[in-house]
Amino acid sequence: MEEKLVKVKELLKKHNQEHLLTFFDDLTLENKELLLNQILDIDFELMSKLYENTKKEIDIDTNSIEPISYIDKSKLSRR
Repeated sequence: MEEKLVKVKELLKKHNQEHLLTFFDDLTLENKELLLNQILDIDFELMSKLYENTKKEIDIDTNSIEPISYIDKSKLSRR
């Protein structure tokens, strides 16, 4: 588990997420292992890309807004 902990610490430091281990020492051995595995399963690169995409301005072309197709409720059969 020590090797895994070192790996997790390096990963967290790289992505400025060291706070995820703040209460690590208070956990049971089983919960420590579980937490380390969960952290290793996180795709931090993807998370960073997704977060950066939230900062991009969205250009909406309001000139091309059209009504969507629909079915008039009164024209539907009971089936």
